[in-house]
Amino acid sequence: MTSRDIVDGVSGHRPRRTATGRVAATGDTSRRLGIVAVDDAEATEERRRCVRAIVESRAPRKIIVAGPGTGKTFTFGVLLRSRGGERLVLTFVRSLVRDLRDKLGGVAQVMTFHGFARWQLHQHGSEGLTAEFDYFPLLAEIQAEDAAILLDGNRFTPADVQRALHEMDQGDLLAGLLACGTYYDAVGYSDSVYRIVRHFEARPDAIPSFEQVVVDEYQDFNLLEVSLIRQLASRSPTLIVGDDDQALYEFKQSTPAFLRDLAGGDEYERFELPFCSRCPEVVVHAAHRIVERAQDVGLLQGRVERRFECFLPTKRTDSERYPKIVHADVTVDRRDRPYIAQYVDRAIAAIPQDEIQESWREGHPTVLVVGPSQFSGPIHAYFAEAGTPNLLPWRTAQPGIQLLDGYIRLADDERSRLGWRLVMFMLPPDNLEALVTEAIERERELADLLPDAYKAPHLRAARLVGMLIREETLAPAQEDEARSLGLDAETVRAAANASPDEGEKREADEAARDETMPSICVTTLESAKGLQAAHVFVVGVNAGHFPRANDHPDDHEVCCMLVALTRATKRCHVVSCGRPFGSAKWTPPGVFVGWLDGLTEKVVVNADYFR
Repeated sequence: MTSRDIVDGVSGHRPRRTATGRVAATGDTSRRLGIVAVDDAEATEERRRCVRAIVESRAPRKIIVAGPGTGKTFTFGVLLRSRGGERLVLTFVRSLVRDLRDKLGGVAQVMTFHGFARWQLHQHGSEGLTAEFDYFPLLAEIQAEDAAILLDGNRFTPADVQRALHEMDQGDLLAGLLACGTYYDAVGYSDSVYRIVRHFEARPDAIPSFEQVVVDEYQDFNLLEVSLIRQLASRSPTLIVGDDDQALYEFKQSTPAFLRDLAGGDEYERFELPFCSRCPEVVVHAAHRIVERAQDVGLLQGRVERRFECFLPTKRTDSERYPKIVHADVTVDRRDRPYIAQYVDRAIAAIPQDEIQESWREGHPTVLVVGPSQFSGPIHAYFAEAGTPNLLPWRTAQPGIQLLDGYIRLADDERSRLGWRLVMFMLPPDNLEALVTEAIERERELADLLPDAYKAPHLRAARLVGMLIREETLAPAQEDEARSLGLDAETVRAAANASPDEGEKREADEAARDETMPSICVTTLESAKGLQAAHVFVVGVNAGHFPRANDHPDDHEVCCMLVALTRATKRCHVVSCGRPFGSAKWTPPGVFVGWLDGLTEKVVVNADYFR
């Protein structure tokens, strides 16, 4: 079977360019803007040619810089199916892992970076770790506290630990945190990657080879992760995919510069996927507008220019049904007048039944509400309190360390170093610093250093946890003690069996979901990456919130806006509020609302709106 046989429909015309050289929008809606329409057959054939060019190229290193909804996952599948042998797909975004596994399962191994590093550490080992090392994602919290103790007079945060690893900083902090991991025979997210990168540096022959490696979301990678990709690319054909318009993870020292350097260099052959099959035409045009306005004020410097066009053969109906983005101008929002949530609620009620059914068939939420947490959080609470069906859990950050983390390890081994250190982190003994120093510097066991009076109640709790994990019957007195400690069997077993590498499960409860009603996901701006929904509500688009300063939005906020808008497969609402949280002072809309002038229809949401 040739790549021509495998490729199933995809590509378009050469775009008409404006006088400034920027790509203009196309199609029926755009004709009303004075822009020519396209020929469906020509668009479809060019889309096919774009995919064939990627699949048929014999270049060992390829790069695609492409916008959202342009068929990247489809192209992965075509490319991977055209190759035999072992194939690998890596991504940083955990929410994408499950979707990629569903679509590429059986074709390639799909992993997060951290999952791949963990797998390789088990395959090859690492200096200072045993073959049975513990994988604890929150280890950075322990490492920060221990490093502060060992490096007398210094104070560190988990962010400091992650930065030292991400930037591969060869200082005292890095040495100290690695010593801590060695003592506990454990790794976290970032030091698992660091250890395997250093292992491969010392032993290049140990770098695994694959028939094809695909790396997604490259704009989200930092120096450490890029170092691992370079190592893999030295042994395997590699396809890099990214979009510097979606660079959201500065907090982990990621930078789109790595993607831009590859796209502008000669090492990787560059390809395009220019046609968006996700968004209606007005949203595609809005994305262009946001980029143009951002560049006009000096933002997105070095951005990779690329085509991004609505694929009208599949999006014409949606584009005609929803020719404008809605700007909901809410007058006030407070506890007794939750107008933003009520507006969203009313708009959801108006969603046609065929679009609700389509979202269920396609496996994505009907509704996505996205915005700063101070806006999106209360909206989720509003729907939760109302008992709204098909409401997905609030997307929160990973919970911090809990006593249960220590008890689970002590249930398996009552001398577990990490188990005792986790308990000490939550309930510090009086001489914590002396104990940590003695244990790590002199390789002493915490179980021997801790006094019996401190250990006894925790060992008793750990034994109860062990019984719950093994589904053993507790005596009445043990049941009372478990309840007093907040230990219930379901929570304990879920924690003991949790896999930190699995993609997030976003569906409503199978037993409770009602497919005649819309499914609703509410989340923050950064957590929207990897999602899509029929109807998207971007809330909190207010000066002082999003963006923080109307006169000076930054690249990160521009990228957040681009990501939020382009989650929509049908319609997008941009919601601002004049007096959020009951403020007496009027707050202007965020500058992004003005940037979209001409592409929006305004709805004033006040008391009269709900009468």
